[in-house]
Amino acid sequence: MLSDHAEYLGIADLLNKADPALLANPVGKGWYEAKQQGGDDAWTVVQGMMDDFASGKPKYKDPKVRRSVWDGVIDTASQYNDPSQRAFYYVRVIEIPKPRWTAYDAKFFNAKMPEEVPMTVQDRAYTSPIWYTP
Repeated sequence: MLSDHAEYLGIADLLNKADPALLANPVGKGWYEAKQQGGDDAWTVVQGMMDDFASGKPKYKDPKVRRSVWDGVIDTASQYNDPSQRAFYYVRVIEIPKPRWTAYDAKFFNAKMPEEVPMTVQDRAYTSPIWYTP
């Protein structure tokens, strides 16, 4: 069984591929166009997607696109699954880089930080393993 709580799982890949089903939705099309612009527009899209997920009320709801993403995940998992083999499963998570407290201070105090001062942090986590024995 595969499970995930990411509302926008696979959307970045679909945006990169200019998926027709994604572009048929006004929200998806807006995301794609902003991503193509790059710079602040692209960052606004990423931030908006994170805000949507955090709110629990995502703006983009298309079961057909969500199903196509899950079909791809399941196909890939099935390709490498051998039920006769012992295995363990876990999830590793790497968040996108986000501003570190030094970035907030630099902005608040309108200060220029030295180059060696880190301005972002990237959190990582992993779950406890699930062991499978045939």
